[in-house]
Amino acid sequence: MVTHDTEFHAAVARTSGNTALASILIGTSGGTFRGRVWRGIVECDAHARTIAEHEVILEAIRVGDAPLVRAAALTHVATTSNWLAAILERAAAVADGSTPRLRGVRRAAAVPKRGRRICRR
Repeated sequence: MVTHDTEFHAAVARTSGNTALASILIGTSGGTFRGRVWRGIVECDAHARTIAEHEVILEAIRVGDAPLVRAAALTHVATTSNWLAAILERAAAVADGSTPRLRGVRRAAAVPKRGRRICRR
C-alpha cells in the first residue's frame, strides 16, 4: 500500500506541472514512510480511506476541477495530520504517566504485539 501511495503522490505532483510541489513531495516521501506503514498496521480502515481519498483527487484532476482538487488534497492531508497528532498526543500522555497504556500494546506509540492488530475487523 505504501508503495502505491508514494507512486500516487509522485504522479499527482508530476501531473500538476508544479516543480516545487513535486520536489516537496519527493523530498518528504522518505521521511513519512514509517508513519504510513504504521498507520496501515494500527488503523483498520486506513487502506480503504486512503484509496477513497485518492479516487476523489484523481476524479477532480480528470474533470479539470482545480478547486475540487485543492479541497480533496487538503482533506487527504488533514486526515493524515489529524491521525498523527492524535497518536503523538496519546504517546505523550502515556510517556508522562497521565494515561495508562492500551491493553496489548508494548510501547507508548501504539505499536501492537507482533502479529496482532490493535483494531478489530
